[in-house]
Amino acid sequence: MAADPAAQRAYLQANVDADFVFLLEEHGVELALQFAIGQHYKSIRTFAAFADDRGAARTAITADFAIRPESADGKGEKGGKDGKGGKDGKGGKSTGKIQVGESWYDLVAKTPDGRELCYAYNIKRGCQVKGCQRVHACRVKGCQGNHPAYQHGAQGGPSRKSDVRGSLEALCKAQSITLVMSEIDICRDPKLDLLDPAIADRCLQEVKNSEWDVVLVTPPCGTFSRARCVQPGPRPLRSRLYPRGFPWLSDSHRALVEHGNQLVSFAFDICTNALSNSVPFLLEHPEDLGLTSSGHSPASIWQLPEAVALFKHEHVITFAVYQCQYGAFSPKPTRFLSSIPVTSRMPFTGPPRFDDSDRYLGPLPKYCGHRHQQKLLGSAATSSAAAYPDDLCRTIAEWCFSVFDGGGTLAALAPTQVLGPGFQFPAREVEAGSGASPADWEGCRLVLAGYTIANDGQLVESDRDALLDLGFDLPGKRKRGHCETTTAGDAGDDGKEIEDLPYSELKSGCEGPPLVGEFAGATDEFVDGFGRCSPGRWKPICRGRHMSPAATSFAQQLKDRVRKFVLENVPDLAKATFRLATGHWNGPLFAPEAMDKLREDWFCMLPDPVRARELIPHQPFYLRAMAQTLKILEDPDYRIIEEGKFCFVNGVEVGHTAPLGPVPQVFRARRKDQKYDESDWQPLMDNYRDGPEVAKSLEEAFAKEEAEGRMFPLSLSEARARYPGAALRIAAQAVIPKPDQDFRVVHDGTHGVHVNNEIVMLDRLESPGAREVSAIQKLGNVSDEKVLFGLVGDVKKAHRRYLHHPDHWGVLSCRTRSDSSVVWVNRTGTFGIASAAYWFARIIGLVGRLSLRVLLQAFLFMLIYADDLHVLSGGPDRWLNLWMSLALLCLQGTPFSERKWHGGLQLDWVGYWIDYGRFKLGISERRCHWIISGIESMEGNGWLVDVRRFHELHGFIADRLRHGARTYESGRLEKDCGELFRTDAACNDSSVVLGGWFLHKGPEPKKAPWFQVILSRDDAPWLFKKDSGSSWASTSAEVLASLAALHLLRRDFKDLWSVPGHFRASFCGGTDNKSAEALSCKLLTTRVPLMFVVMEFVTFCDALGFRCNLSWRPRDSNQEADRITKHVFEDFDENLRLPFSWSDMTLSVLPSLLRFASFQSELDSIKASIADDGTTSAPRIRFEKSQWG
Repeated sequence: MAADPAAQRAYLQANVDADFVFLLEEHGVELALQFAIGQHYKSIRTFAAFADDRGAARTAITADFAIRPESADGKGEKGGKDGKGGKDGKGGKSTGKIQVGESWYDLVAKTPDGRELCYAYNIKRGCQVKGCQRVHACRVKGCQGNHPAYQHGAQGGPSRKSDVRGSLEALCKAQSITLVMSEIDICRDPKLDLLDPAIADRCLQEVKNSEWDVVLVTPPCGTFSRARCVQPGPRPLRSRLYPRGFPWLSDSHRALVEHGNQLVSFAFDICTNALSNSVPFLLEHPEDLGLTSSGHSPASIWQLPEAVALFKHEHVITFAVYQCQYGAFSPKPTRFLSSIPVTSRMPFTGPPRFDDSDRYLGPLPKYCGHRHQQKLLGSAATSSAAAYPDDLCRTIAEWCFSVFDGGGTLAALAPTQVLGPGFQFPAREVEAGSGASPADWEGCRLVLAGYTIANDGQLVESDRDALLDLGFDLPGKRKRGHCETTTAGDAGDDGKEIEDLPYSELKSGCEGPPLVGEFAGATDEFVDGFGRCSPGRWKPICRGRHMSPAATSFAQQLKDRVRKFVLENVPDLAKATFRLATGHWNGPLFAPEAMDKLREDWFCMLPDPVRARELIPHQPFYLRAMAQTLKILEDPDYRIIEEGKFCFVNGVEVGHTAPLGPVPQVFRARRKDQKYDESDWQPLMDNYRDGPEVAKSLEEAFAKEEAEGRMFPLSLSEARARYPGAALRIAAQAVIPKPDQDFRVVHDGTHGVHVNNEIVMLDRLESPGAREVSAIQKLGNVSDEKVLFGLVGDVKKAHRRYLHHPDHWGVLSCRTRSDSSVVWVNRTGTFGIASAAYWFARIIGLVGRLSLRVLLQAFLFMLIYADDLHVLSGGPDRWLNLWMSLALLCLQGTPFSERKWHGGLQLDWVGYWIDYGRFKLGISERRCHWIISGIESMEGNGWLVDVRRFHELHGFIADRLRHGARTYESGRLEKDCGELFRTDAACNDSSVVLGGWFLHKGPEPKKAPWFQVILSRDDAPWLFKKDSGSSWASTSAEVLASLAALHLLRRDFKDLWSVPGHFRASFCGGTDNKSAEALSCKLLTTRVPLMFVVMEFVTFCDALGFRCNLSWRPRDSNQEADRITKHVFEDFDENLRLPFSWSDMTLSVLPSLLRFASFQSELDSIKASIADDGTTSAPRIRFEKSQWG
């Protein structure tokens, strides 16, 4: 007998069945004795040959090997109906039992979703098989936790997800509340089978009768498991396309799926009836993570119509969590659906979101905040029966208990919950969780309780350095950067990935998806400048359809009142519009007396008219009335107006002490950080220019600002006393002339004072542009309101129209002269402070959304770019709609520049020229002349050596602009013609072969027209290099092949892309070059000659009025075109070959540009020579990564 225990274990592992070893192990057989038995018997089957059943085998072990008899008592009772173990009477692999402590537990061989459990993992020796394909999970029936069976007692007993009960019992006991809890679970009692109609009906009736205070629902997820999409493993039974099960399933699998469908439907019935009878409920199921890495689209209960309907209910909250945040061994993303109010405080709320390819976007971030050894899929980590971690059990219990105590505590957040920047603790929670104090100690102990930032200026340098060494972020030393995402209770060093916070389109009050901005093939989210929840992002017909009846009724009443006002005060709407559009309007848009009367009617409609009449000093907007109105109209951001310390009524923060945002209903999450110049800390800066004229201009400007309440003067000593230390920062001033003979004062919040360097904004500021105008033109082109008329206005001193909090006024200080003892302090937003644009976007977003919500389905759009407003409408009511929108803006107090109104069917807005009559869009005439004059002045002054190479490029641009190519037909809808051709190119040492075929006759090459073009060095010398042939120009050759196909489409197949006049043909061509696909989308490259070929490609498409996208195909699926380039024509009919050569291609811009085809090679040679000389150039300034990417 081998004396070495390691050798004995190795023998047992290699030669003895794991089930037999487990049987010996559970009887306490020593290792040496196991080895001795293993010399004679290799499996239970051979060992049981001398016994009738497995129970008799245990008896034999007890008798023959002196095993303690009490360990085998009762084990022979387990068996089939005939008392002989398996159904064949030969024992086999029965599930068996195991004793842990004082208890006996049933064992199972497979997980509920059909995967085999590992026997060796469940014994003390453990599994020694590297890469074991069985599931490492507990074999105790109803458990399958992340522990072996012999440790089951230490993991909380046999109950599945039962610690919720224990946690509830503890909470109820502490509050002297009697807990009555019924758990309907077949794993606990086979009689409690919800597939039994009697059991299900009884439970449903109890919920309808409101017999329970809280209902917890956890339907099985075995057939929905993503683990079924991991191979090797059990096969999937459902998909996103077939959420109720595949139609081709076998009878056994069909029965399994139908049972799951029945239980899931019952779960939603319970939730719906609980909601109808005001019974709080909680439904749990794995999160829908969309497309897997292997390309599968698993089914999820969250895709079902029943779930979608509950998502939209106003009293239902849905959110997702990573269970690892509560102590689980793997991420285990899980979604909850609940009507328990306290769950609204959870982060990551909202339904699951996906991109166009069904890839998961949120609300959960991609990174859970931990590094896990255990993978997410393919193990017991995703087993549908895996128990909740203890912290999650306690959290669920606290959610349920909050129904009785009316709230919750800070414990509602997991100890390891990842909190995003700007996470708001509810005031009640903070109060309940306060009162912490240092623990008792003995001896000497230093406690650093805090540091007052306002007293920074009173610190001596040694104390300042000491604080810096301790890690404090001091004014003047703090550098702009990312705001760290911290973990409550567990600070880690791992970086966290910032994701978009939960955003719900339903909060816009609109129906269906928003519009998509599209221009020249580029698409993105439609942005109107008033926020993501702005109704202006939806088609007019879809607006207001999901507003509550109370909100809709209020909006209609106010709309009717504004309509009456407009008709009374603007008798001839068309004439008034023309006067405004042509710049002939004098004075305000509406008489002040009439507008005051309309405001009074508005105030009287609100819950608190007296409060609504209050006009906050130094601000033009009627903030109190706006707050009440937006609350009634269900705007998600109304609280920023008058709630909290920092609000528009009290004054907003500058952003240098705490991050601004995030506000996911208004802005998308910021991805890039603005880079500001680094400079020495100097809180008292001199002006950039001093002198009598500059000082006089500044004094006049500041005096006007003081008269309007936006600035006030202080002596320098008083300013230092009022704003000590770093709270006072005097910035340098600059005066910039404006085109209207006026000037703009620029407050430099960056250099020296470091205000901008310290401001952190977590939200992304976005403005409308060509994509949005193009989308509106397309909508107008196909709607009944075809004739669109637009107006453009300017919000006067836009960035000065909101108040900053008095605590932050000191950092907005300046002087008229560098030696002046008078300090001018800004109360309001300041041009030159980074957060000015943010806060104006926030306040004007509220103003615009109020107007749009009141106008409901009126065919009107409003776009705002910074302070430039563009309003347009169409249809028979266009004049009325335009003036009603202007009346609503003025009603709220929006100040407009009276002299800057213009508009019409054609108008100029923020550098764009918009033609609503012919549905064209381009750059403005003024900007066009500026570009042409710039190019002409460069040419007239003589080309510099570095620029001469771009002479022809500049000439090309100037020529295009001179001939009217500054506009683009953006209003035409695109008709997709599908894939029309596939091409390829072969680059050889002495030739370039272009080939392709057309697909309009079907996918069979024998029926398809095809072509081949051979280019020699003489035909295209710019494609060849002396040493490397033409292989270096493969992408240029691929685009040339597609260009040849376009020429043939124009010559021979015009009917393929001919579409009605108000449509624009759009089609794609297949290529196996990924770069060509990217180029057709971006239309941008700096590589020569590829740049010139792309310019020819774009010019050709624009001239014929269609758009061609090159679509990448794997090389193996583009073999037909590849064989053409290799002179193999077996797949094609020679009679269908299209005669075509290089000389047949009509090239418009390429020949002139090719004069400079050697530019790239010359540039590369210059770089190489510099490198050889060891000369180092100045380091290139690269984009620095930030928390947003």
